[in-house]
Amino acid sequence: MDIECKLIEIYMKIDKAYQDVTAGSRIRQRGPDANLTDAEVITIEIFGESDGHHTDIGIWRYARYH
Repeated sequence: MDIECKLIEIYMKIDKAYQDVTAGSRIRQRGPDANLTDAEVITIEIFGESDGHHTDIGIWRYARYH
């Protein structure tokens, strides 16, 4: 499986689980609107960890580069 398909598969599973858990309700109540959804952030974290990036800065740099 290529990297893009793996990323999409992870996102689809996380988004479905996130919707199931939150029942479509909004979790964040205050602050400005985020640039990424919660499911996108969780996907980036899980994908980064599974790809061998074990620090927040490592995951951030990898995601930003791509």
